[in-house]
Amino acid sequence: MTATIVDPPFTLSRRVVSSVGQGLVRVDDRVVNGSDWTAAAPLLYHVNIGVPLWDDDAYLETDAHEVVPRDAAAAAGLATWDEPPAPGDVGAERVFEHVGASWARLTSPRLGVELTVRSSLPRLWQWVDPAIGTYALAIEPSNCSVLGRAHDIAAGRMPFLDPGEARTSWLTIGARLLQA
Repeated sequence: MTATIVDPPFTLSRRVVSSVGQGLVRVDDRVVNGSDWTAAAPLLYHVNIGVPLWDDDAYLETDAHEVVPRDAAAAAGLATWDEPPAPGDVGAERVFEHVGASWARLTSPRLGVELTVRSSLPRLWQWVDPAIGTYALAIEPSNCSVLGRAHDIAAGRMPFLDPGEARTSWLTIGARLLQA
């Protein structure tokens, strides 16, 4: 499947490919700045995962060299970032940056399933919401922070595209059954 979306100053060309029988979906994006000015171009893919995969004995792994909490709520849960919280845990959502990570893998031994998210983007975030009715995990490859444009600009980390410049990125989501 392919699509093109024009949202000035950007044009996004997207291709989504699914490999039948291989448990793989790939998203390829190309973003072009069609304006005469340099424009902020943050990008974050949000891959939501819920019950039953994010439940009970499931665990998350990444290739990060450090896991950094976004705020005090996440800092309180830092020791258990890799496992699902109890549903309905009192507290706010928890957000962690997996510094240097290019992939995250969620494994559910109970279901016998492994889900791996990979990306070409330089940053990887994890979002956890234990609230009943939401109870979810998101794996979020990105080229920006989750703290907003003003924060990224002030920190000198906002990604920009110059006039006519293009950026390509890709994301894969792979699922496989574990051996019994």
